[in-house]
Amino acid sequence: ASELGAAPRVTARDSRGEGLAASLERRGPVAGLRMLLPRAEAAREALPEALRALGAVVDVVAVYRTVQRPLSPEARRLLREGRVDAVILTSGSTVEALVEDLGGIDLLRGTALAVIGPVTAEALRRRGLEPAVQAARAEASALAEALRAHFAGEGG
Repeated sequence: ASELGAAPRVTARDSRGEGLAASLERRGPVAGLRMLLPRAEAAREALPEALRALGAVVDVVAVYRTVQRPLSPEARRLLREGRVDAVILTSGSTVEALVEDLGGIDLLRGTALAVIGPVTAEALRRRGLEPAVQAARAEASALAEALRAHFAGEGG
């Protein structure tokens, strides 16, 4: 937000809806506040539910929609041949779309599955797969660092 000219007043310690609600509550009373939540059409309900439970009035507005595009024939071939070192997954909807596009999880078994955070990891586990790499924080830079550490043999 700072690149838009405004600095955030509250930043979640835990980069999930639950974490943002907890950070807002720690800052001061939430009851009676009116909040606008612009978000993805298919987002989790954790944040608005948590804020409403704290007494806030929350208006949720879908401002974008995830559109699924099929993998290229080249990407499918590389997966089949076991030539993909890692598949990076940044949301539960990414997991669902990829598994649907592949017609199952078989082609994902031969590669390191890297997830941005616990929500994405849980979506992967629901599909019977375990992440090889999980970011320490649900941020792109933390995911990149976790991947670097994983392939450097440092764990992660």
